[in-house]
Amino acid sequence: MTRRATLADARAIAELQLRSWQRDYADVVPGEILAGQTVERRLERWTELLGAGVASVLVFDQPEVGVVGVAACGPMRGEHAEDGVGELYALYVDPFAQGSGVGTALLAGAIEELRAAGRRAATLWVFRDNGRARRFYERHGWRCEEGSEALAGADWWAPAVRYRREL
Repeated sequence: MTRRATLADARAIAELQLRSWQRDYADVVPGEILAGQTVERRLERWTELLGAGVASVLVFDQPEVGVVGVAACGPMRGEHAEDGVGELYALYVDPFAQGSGVGTALLAGAIEELRAAGRRAATLWVFRDNGRARRFYERHGWRCEEGSEALAGADWWAPAVRYRREL
């Protein structure tokens, strides 16, 4: 079941995000960067995000397991932000729940949140070499924007590309 996240979900979100990163980014992000990530650092970030109220944050609860997925979205960020365009900031599914429809449900919920906020299109960033995630988004109508690559550096752990979808 998809629902709005609360501050009480922050730790569960941080834990599942870290598990997801460890599995899905193992071949994409340098190992020392992943090794430096902790639940406490993620907890701080999710507590801040949930408390600020700028983003819409959804979680997927699985009976008798708890939170197994999270999606966050809101206004498009960055120097190229466009009026009327939203952004999917995050979509993470616990490794054991991947392939079960959790990501699809969360993505649909995030799209509805963006539409309800009056957005006409949305963007997202994904690591260039994360083929699994790229195939997932492409199956759901997202298209890579040519020339949008961000290089690894201060903002990115590895090269990333921007995707876009009309809503």
